[in-house]
Amino acid sequence: MALIGTPTCDVIISQCTIGNIANAPLKSCFLDTITEFCGYNQLNTLTYAVIVLVIAYLIYRLFEKKKIAIDSEFIQGIAFFVLFGSAMRVITDAVTTGTCPANAITAVHLYDYSIFTATPGIYIIVGGITLAALYTTHVILNKKEYFKYIGAALFLIHFTILLTYITCTKAWLSNLAYGAAAIALALAGTAIAITILKRTTGCFKTLSLQALPSFPKLPAVEQLAALAVFAHALDGAATYVIIDIFSQASGMVYFEQHVLPRFLASTPLGYLLFFGIKVAVAAAAAYFVLKDDSVSEDEKKYILLIIMIFGLAPGVRDLLRMVAGA
Repeated sequence: MALIGTPTCDVIISQCTIGNIANAPLKSCFLDTITEFCGYNQLNTLTYAVIVLVIAYLIYRLFEKKKIAIDSEFIQGIAFFVLFGSAMRVITDAVTTGTCPANAITAVHLYDYSIFTATPGIYIIVGGITLAALYTTHVILNKKEYFKYIGAALFLIHFTILLTYITCTKAWLSNLAYGAAAIALALAGTAIAITILKRTTGCFKTLSLQALPSFPKLPAVEQLAALAVFAHALDGAATYVIIDIFSQASGMVYFEQHVLPRFLASTPLGYLLFFGIKVAVAAAAAYFVLKDDSVSEDEKKYILLIIMIFGLAPGVRDLLRMVAGA
């Protein structure tokens, strides 16, 4: 999600296609697309996806070797680090768009827009910090509970910084209402998806939507499955609200950075269709992972964790950006 890019974006996107891979200008496809605020194209999307899969596999092997368990404390820690990365990214958005007057934060230039504070750089930095904290707490210190505290501290620091940008705008209360609407839509989509899975597949048998305190009683793998569905529901809901509703109300023109959502938005349903597909695909992925007997419990939890991260990170970023009016 970004404010509308420069006029060269259409040229870059048209050049950087799978069909034009032999003639595609690599600098435009991977570097200019960042500096020109163009987001993703077919070539960099495919390249990043392959890199992510390789890195995810290597990290899982590290977990196996060091016997790092994906338990509730670990999941909480990962969630805090995702929130930290999203808050950090929105600070960059706010600095770039000039939401507030210059202050001590902007004077440092640490959060200025660059290849390090935009995708893929920010994923590398936040991922590196997360892995360093994970290895230190779980392997070197053998104090795994410290992992979530480090993540929580990093998030709180950056959320406090972000609050100065949120509250400096006169419309922050109405922006908050749009954010609440996106969360409500995400929760509704998740509830519908989980209810369908519960009634038709036998998943989530012990979960009662009328009594959410039953959630901690779910098996860890089902907790992750539910969180994965919610994460992608939040991403879809925030995208729909910020582009199709908030953008018109605020006068700020946003565009979707990813290839597939841009295509789906060309339909009459706009990004509401993207939201529906996001929820349906996430629910289907959760179901197939839960029911696949060919993979171990640990492998299931890791796959669902990856699915959750790649929905929660952009979803929280869009949500915070909307509230900040950036």
